[in-house]
Amino acid sequence: MLLIHLLGHLSLTKASQWFLQPTTNIVKNGSEETRVHCSTKSKANQVTWFFQPADDFNWITVKAFPSQDYVTIYDKYTRYSVNEGITSVDNQMVAWEDRGRWKCEVDLGSMNGLKTSAIGDLEIEMPLTSVDLQTTDFSGSILVDKDDDVQIKCSTSATYPAPNGIEILIGSAKLSNIQIQEQRSGSLTKLTAIGKLNNVPVDYQNQRITCSSSWTGTMDTAEFKDIASLTVFHAPESLSISASTVKYGQLLVATCNERIKGNPTPTFEWRLDGRFMGNGKTLEAKVSEKDDRKVLECTALHQPLKGATQRVKTTSQIRVQYPPAADSLRAQQRNSGDLVEVTCQSGTSFPAVDIEIVLSSELAEAVVLPQDQRARRGGFSTSRKVTLPKTAGNHNHKITCVQSWGGGVFKQSVEELVKVEHAPRDVRLVLDDVIKVGQNRIGCTAIGGYPSVLPADVSFFKEDSLIKGKNEIENDSVFTVINLDKSDHGKKLSCQLRHPDLKTPFAAASSLDVTFSPEELKITMDKSVYKIDETMRITVDISPTYPMPKVTCTKTIFSGESIELIPTSSIPIEALPYGFTVSTEFDVIASFLDHEAIISCTVGNQTVEKVLSVLTKPTFINDRVFEVKEGEEEFKINLFEVIRANPPITEATWRRADLARSRSFDATNGILLLKKITKNTAGEYFIDSGMSKVSGTIQINVLTAPEITIDGVTELKKGDKLTLECIAEGYPTPKVEWIDEFGKKIDTDGILIVNEISKPSEFICTASNSHSTRSVTAKVTVAFPPKVNAIEPRVLVVSDEKNSIVRISCDVSAEPQVKSLQFISPTGIATFGHFDGEVWSRDLDHLSLMNNFGTWTCAGENEFGRSQAEINIVKAGPPEKVKNLRLNEHKGTSGVLTWTNGFDNGYEQKFRVQLKSADRIEKFSTVRTEVPLMNLTAQEYTATVWAVNEKGSSIPVELSFNASPEALTGSVYVMSYAIGFILLFALIVVAIFLYKGHRQRGLKYPTKPNQSDTDRSSLPESEQLMKPTSIAGGNIFEINPDDLSPPLDSRSDSDHMMRFYSLTKEQSKNGVHVDHFGNPDHLDYNFLPKAPASEANCRHHQLVITDRSYTTLPKLLADTTSGYCSSNSSNSNQMRRSQSYQSRRSRIKSSEGVLV
Repeated sequence: MLLIHLLGHLSLTKASQWFLQPTTNIVKNGSEETRVHCSTKSKANQVTWFFQPADDFNWITVKAFPSQDYVTIYDKYTRYSVNEGITSVDNQMVAWEDRGRWKCEVDLGSMNGLKTSAIGDLEIEMPLTSVDLQTTDFSGSILVDKDDDVQIKCSTSATYPAPNGIEILIGSAKLSNIQIQEQRSGSLTKLTAIGKLNNVPVDYQNQRITCSSSWTGTMDTAEFKDIASLTVFHAPESLSISASTVKYGQLLVATCNERIKGNPTPTFEWRLDGRFMGNGKTLEAKVSEKDDRKVLECTALHQPLKGATQRVKTTSQIRVQYPPAADSLRAQQRNSGDLVEVTCQSGTSFPAVDIEIVLSSELAEAVVLPQDQRARRGGFSTSRKVTLPKTAGNHNHKITCVQSWGGGVFKQSVEELVKVEHAPRDVRLVLDDVIKVGQNRIGCTAIGGYPSVLPADVSFFKEDSLIKGKNEIENDSVFTVINLDKSDHGKKLSCQLRHPDLKTPFAAASSLDVTFSPEELKITMDKSVYKIDETMRITVDISPTYPMPKVTCTKTIFSGESIELIPTSSIPIEALPYGFTVSTEFDVIASFLDHEAIISCTVGNQTVEKVLSVLTKPTFINDRVFEVKEGEEEFKINLFEVIRANPPITEATWRRADLARSRSFDATNGILLLKKITKNTAGEYFIDSGMSKVSGTIQINVLTAPEITIDGVTELKKGDKLTLECIAEGYPTPKVEWIDEFGKKIDTDGILIVNEISKPSEFICTASNSHSTRSVTAKVTVAFPPKVNAIEPRVLVVSDEKNSIVRISCDVSAEPQVKSLQFISPTGIATFGHFDGEVWSRDLDHLSLMNNFGTWTCAGENEFGRSQAEINIVKAGPPEKVKNLRLNEHKGTSGVLTWTNGFDNGYEQKFRVQLKSADRIEKFSTVRTEVPLMNLTAQEYTATVWAVNEKGSSIPVELSFNASPEALTGSVYVMSYAIGFILLFALIVVAIFLYKGHRQRGLKYPTKPNQSDTDRSSLPESEQLMKPTSIAGGNIFEINPDDLSPPLDSRSDSDHMMRFYSLTKEQSKNGVHVDHFGNPDHLDYNFLPKAPASEANCRHHQLVITDRSYTTLPKLLADTTSGYCSSNSSNSNQMRRSQSYQSRRSRIKSSEGVLV
């Protein structure tokens, strides 16, 4: 509020009659109309006001107009004007700028001139408008490091008159020892208070700081205050790491907790055994079994206002589930008295494996002991033993150790053969199939028995002499080496086996059959020279040998043709002292071809030869045909090859049969010599022996290489019929074959037919004869439209650098080839690619990519058509959604949730899995593409899977399925009988129950003080905690007494548990002490509709505890009471259970029967 105070009064410099009314001091509310008067004798006189602002030296003239009585001052300096006839100045809304000096001037006419009043100072009050507490940041806080000093400064706005004072409060306490500074500017006064807090503790965090001041004016007062909070910068204290055991295949999830949170919120850094793992308060990381028991370190980095970054660390050892190593399962056995003990030992794992032992059906009296699990190197190893008596019948039978880990996720088995020490049943002598002269290996094998015999347990004898040699064991047999000669033939060889459990040694013997070759092999002829058609007797004699040999003789004539001779007789004779001799005879009729024939006889590895001599007159061998390859340097024919004679002919002449007699060949010693063989060499040649008057004609054939010609069209269009004929010439006539480009033979007669040719191909025609093999390739070109393929159909762009280049490429197959390839952007702009001889490519710079992410097309064409392929250019970012989400191996209450990962879009991805049912939600995090689900209950589930990476998450994918207990199997008839029996049993139980209900007025909970139980008929109850199994998904629960749980320490330990009361048959006595519950309110049922009154103790007691304070009370409570129920009040009327909630109670099936 602004008030005007006109100090003094306005008067003329010299007293004048013209100012009839003196100017007085004026104090009014600034919002009211304020007038300053200047009175004269006559209104006709013109009055002019003058104003000099406080901050200016110039006077402002306000003119007068006689038509108005006063003037209104509107806007600051421009408003100071008056019309003629004005005698006062009216200021409706004064402002601070109106401060200054005022005077009026009266114009008395030409006679008296101007008269001026005295100058009056106008002062305007300035009230307090604000208090400003200086803060450090825009949030209105004062920042300070812990244990540092901080200055607190507060200022008022400028006022007139001065403020009454200023003070600073820390919370509710006044800050002492503050300095107050006073600043003046003209008539205005501003106060500033400066205080200091020393060694600011953490407890001052968010402490309220208040600065206040007041002001008193002429007609009004003002009070203002400013509030700020104190922000204490400090490092976190008492860090701790919360991390649960990492399940196999899932991620490590750890949180760094602060008992005293740091301010501002620190950054967190994670390391595992010094290896950097990531940042953030929560860590999700992939670990392996190698990381088990490693030290996880969380470091909180606090940046104070002043000084270097502070680091606060804490560590924790992590546990990672891991299966046993492959092939780590071992089976070991040892003797323990009269028993054999086999131990199945697993490798180290976390958690421990389960071992099952499978016994062979032949094992007798085997006992499998419970498994033993022991801590080992941070994990567990499991062992399990089986014992069995040391009997020979148990020897060499199989025991199988099976280890299972992770609910069957990993299984491994190993087999062990039981070894029981026992004596052999017999012994066998082992000899080679052939006993030869020299070194021989002989052995002795025990039949049965364990362990294997030792070399020292075996002795070898020849006749009665001990064989002194080194015994060696091999494959459970003992061997030695013995030197034999042919004199050992027929002698006795034996071995003896000694064993501690045998009274006499076992022995085995055999007679030696020593094989030895004859020392001499001889062929005897009955004559030295034979005539044609004369019988030649050939006798073959051998020296002693064993066994009796077979004599084989062959006759080979000059042409190389060989025939085997048939023996006429063979007489074996037993030789003394050992072996056999054999004399074998062969009778052969001599022919003119037998001259210089070779008789070759073989016995074993010995061969002996004899050359025949047959007297033969010169005879021409008819129909001789000789072959020679074209291109050979020379070819010769000996005289004896065409004319047989003994004694031989040494002279003859040769000529071509088709040429004149005078043109003959020179023939040294009757040999025909031909040089530089060509096709023309082939033909008939005539030989004349002259004096012997023997002549004749032979045929010489020249073998020529195949010459191949391919007939057919090799330039086709796709779908045309291909017909190619391979024509081969040569001698002898070549055999023709077609072979495709893959090396496969095509069964044709020389004509290749392909009904519809689809692509360019190569076919090879091969022609072969006795000269050589030749081949020719037919290249078939097939014109077809282009086929365009993208080298990388999906291109991921990770770099955001402006100078980065992304290359996209396509390859094209076409005939004829395309001349160019276009790359078309998602916006439809086409550019030509570059061909490097193999692929077409296009380089895209950063600018080209910014507006062209999406599907590019590479397109090419020739005269037969056009083809294109798509390239999807994707900017790196969140992963794509998973595919093929399904439940495999679904077995009612378990299964394996599997999926196929989508593209990770440039960053390592992991998967989040949520399994939701009506009563719970479970979440998993894994890097694998499967999650095993176990312990499912009979209800509907919804599984949701989505992929995440450091750039975000994918669209979630859902799968709904129903889980149900595995169906029972069995005969329909057996089930019918079983149902009938159950119904009969139920009727008996109901009858007994009704009878007991009649005898006993009521059964009450022992939860009330006994003095309030008017009928003293409460029954004691034994209390046990169990994990119930819902039957068919309803409100019927099955409790297995074997599943008793240990005592609980907190409510969270009792999740999904039931408190089970077993009612005894004896009636309790007065004064029964109850330890379990002192107040029956824990049995109140508070959420089903139409429940009994709140004071009734007879309630339906299966409830979810949400607001109770009993630390050991389970969340699920099953009521097993029956009969009467009493209320909380001992005087209340009893209520039959059938009148309250009997129909809604849960039934519990136990080993004691059905409690209804």
